[in-house]
Amino acid sequence: MYPTRDGRWIQLLNIYPKAKTRALAFLGCADNSLAISHVTRRWNAFELEEKANEAGLPATVIRSTEEFLDLEQFEYLAQLPLVRITRIGESDPKSLTGSPESPMDGVRALGFGHVIAGAGLGRAMAYHGAEVLNLWQPLDFEIDQIYFTSSVGMRSATLGLQQGVAVVKLGELIRGTDIFFANRRPGYLNQYHLSAEDMAEAHPGIIHVGMSLYGPTGPWAGRTGFDQNAGGVSGVLTGEGTFENPALPEIFVVNDYAMSWISCMAVMSALKRRAMEGGSYKIELSRAAFCVAPPPRAL
Repeated sequence: MYPTRDGRWIQLLNIYPKAKTRALAFLGCADNSLAISHVTRRWNAFELEEKANEAGLPATVIRSTEEFLDLEQFEYLAQLPLVRITRIGESDPKSLTGSPESPMDGVRALGFGHVIAGAGLGRAMAYHGAEVLNLWQPLDFEIDQIYFTSSVGMRSATLGLQQGVAVVKLGELIRGTDIFFANRRPGYLNQYHLSAEDMAEAHPGIIHVGMSLYGPTGPWAGRTGFDQNAGGVSGVLTGEGTFENPALPEIFVVNDYAMSWISCMAVMSALKRRAMEGGSYKIELSRAAFCVAPPPRAL
């Protein structure tokens, strides 16, 4: 979090090499906190947020909950359930072969998960018995500590999708897949024809899980960001600290781990529906919506 000219704080979460290179080029400064702070102090917070997001960078002004509720984007998030499961195609029912101890035995999942939420879904499905393969492109990068905790239990492979033979291989993998999951930046899947609608048409019966920062609709739907951007925009960080001195939660992340487990429950719900009535399904989750979702009702 960096100070701005108008006395606000802004998050610039460019922790991965390609994003860091783009961010430093945008700011025009060296890679150290002092130099970055020197630049951000020249900007009004909301102007910097707008320009940085236009450049495809994850930048978020730290807001109070009240400010978040006044955003136009919140009006779109307020219409979403915590998890949305939509039937988007037809297929024959496919029975489940798991057991109470390992309910996802016999299920195959293929993903482009990274950081915590997407990779953590793969980990959770593997924990429940699924066979999970997570794909990376040759120049992708992951932080070691995150990889060693979030990717436990699932296989990883590298596949360069710019090569024709790799695209053919991806098609073969998808044909044997029950679940596809990803938490990549908006537009990433579309360039490879891996949207939920494309995949349901080509592979009836597939369950497609997508995770985003601000949900699928609204003026900020195309913005990219991480777990802590959701906490910054929604008032979690001002609640952990104060408006003048916001702070991260004690566990460092805000809701990525919760999203992993809850999305796994959504997958099992969709698998049950497919077993009973057939169909292809799209599951959508938003990090920002998780920060302001109402508590679950008591059973």
